[in-house]
Amino acid sequence: NNEVEKIGCYGYILREENISKCYIERCATNNSSEIKAVYMGIYAALQFKDKYKTINLFSDSIVCINGLRSWIFNWVNNNNILYNSSKVPVANQNTFLAIVRLILINNFHINLYHVKGHVNLQSPISINRAMDVFTRMNNVSGVDCNLISEICKYNDKIDVLTRDVLDHFIKNNEDKIDLVRKKE
Repeated sequence: NNEVEKIGCYGYILREENISKCYIERCATNNSSEIKAVYMGIYAALQFKDKYKTINLFSDSIVCINGLRSWIFNWVNNNNILYNSSKVPVANQNTFLAIVRLILINNFHINLYHVKGHVNLQSPISINRAMDVFTRMNNVSGVDCNLISEICKYNDKIDVLTRDVLDHFIKNNEDKIDLVRKKE
């Protein structure tokens, strides 16, 4: 068999209850896994919509955050298919639309923030870079260094968790899949 099955793993962490969840996805791309993580995070956060006026969601995926915050307003709907500015159908559009429906139907107030991934929390230079990225990508100022460190800590936790879950899945299914993984 010359076909390679692409396996993805995505997850989220709810800080309120320190709950983390991971899911394995077959026929995945990095972007499809990332956008599904955003969907699942928003879905899980719905339980807090009456407790908090606004929920903050952080993702290191530029595609997810920019797609939901700005690009989606420029996508053209033609016969129920979304097209980007290059007139190409938008990838993962069903998940993007499911997120929008989830937010609108539930009248959910949510802030979507991009955060730099893979931050060395032991390095002040790395944390400063993360602060710069957060400030620039989210058009905010006066961000507290401790807040950025906390966000990056949780981002690293979910990266490690999803990597561990994926490694465990691969180990237990080696005879069923042939996996090619991108080196980081």
